[in-house]
Amino acid sequence: MKQTSALAGLRALGPPFFTTRDVAVLLKVSPSHANKILTRLAEDGFTLPLARGRWCLAEGISPLAIAEHLTAPYPAYISLQTALYHHGMISQIPAVTYAVSLARTKRYETPLGTLSIHHIQADFLFGYETAGSEEVKMAIPEKALLDILYLSPARSRLFASLPELEIPESFRWKLAYTMSNRLSCLNRRTLLVNRLGAIQSGLRIKRPSPRACGARDLIPRHLKVTPPTQEHGILLSGQITSMEGPDARSGSPPRLPGRRR
Repeated sequence: MKQTSALAGLRALGPPFFTTRDVAVLLKVSPSHANKILTRLAEDGFTLPLARGRWCLAEGISPLAIAEHLTAPYPAYISLQTALYHHGMISQIPAVTYAVSLARTKRYETPLGTLSIHHIQADFLFGYETAGSEEVKMAIPEKALLDILYLSPARSRLFASLPELEIPESFRWKLAYTMSNRLSCLNRRTLLVNRLGAIQSGLRIKRPSPRACGARDLIPRHLKVTPPTQEHGILLSGQITSMEGPDARSGSPPRLPGRRR
């Protein structure tokens, strides 16, 4: 089959992402033959190899758009430092594109850049919106910060220290507390609520160890914190939900299920 015909067929697929098996079915050839065709197209600059058996067209693809293709069939969204930079909460451009997913933690080196995928549990996979023409799933500011705190006990220690933050006036503290309470794991839920409270009040906070809520102190390097001024809602699981949380004036964290006061 001529490469021009194969390329026309790939462009007609619609989404610019595909697997070797998808192309084999489309072109009615064996997977090995489809791989050869895709490799030739890549050599000519028409396709890009993203991971084993996963490809995309080399025409204006954003690195932010490839996360879900790499983690498929598991969902994913852009978060952590990448989302914080997108929302103007950090000034340093991350060298790596960060995403969270139900897929296992893995680092991908692609022609579009390095993508670092980090696993979170299913009941914490929410709090994102679609952005841009490619409809990239991007964490909202509150969830991007929560995801960093959630991953802070990880053995990799990648998120043990907070980046230098500038928290805007629009940051919804009540929403952040409410989202924290959706975690089923009491220990992790308590960790998030406590660290949020410490950040909000500008106090020193504990840095958790991989096994427990840790032994060392972490002092946020730079925080500009302003309490919320009104109630907000956010798109969660396809529905607009009103959010309730702590008293914004006192900064006290909400009551956690299963804890005694």
